[in-house]
Amino acid sequence: MKGEIFIMKFIFMKKLLLTMLVILFTFSVYAEKSKISILYVGWNPGHKVQTMKRKFETKEAFAERKFRWADFEQFLNNHFFKVKMVHHLDYVANMSDQYDVTIFDAMPKLIKPMVTEIDSKGRHIKHQPQYIPEDFSAAAITISTNSEKVRWSLKNKLDWC
Repeated sequence: MKGEIFIMKFIFMKKLLLTMLVILFTFSVYAEKSKISILYVGWNPGHKVQTMKRKFETKEAFAERKFRWADFEQFLNNHFFKVKMVHHLDYVANMSDQYDVTIFDAMPKLIKPMVTEIDSKGRHIKHQPQYIPEDFSAAAITISTNSEKVRWSLKNKLDWC
């Protein structure tokens, strides 16, 4: 009895999975590209200046980073009509004015380094580093730790702590 129930559940799950795959395939074939223009700021493995492995990054993760650019490029070009891929060190903030959305998958060049001042009461005041201008107003998506660093430039709070 238990074996029959297992087989019935297995057949049902197989049919359900097949149905979902057919639906997803149908949507992907007939889906139209969005007219939203995208500027992707990331790490181009073919760029003349290569990024070093970060302290916390495993060797495997660093090796996989080279595929990220190509994967994003393929994905974005499949879903959007206008896509520009920019190496993070070549990014300039006014590039975002030409696009509807900027995706920060790597940090742009540092504009101002972090500065620590001592106020009149002897307290240390940290001014976080700046990666984009304070007047930056373009729509942006930030990925991973880039979110925190980009928000420093905008002087806003995006985390929940």
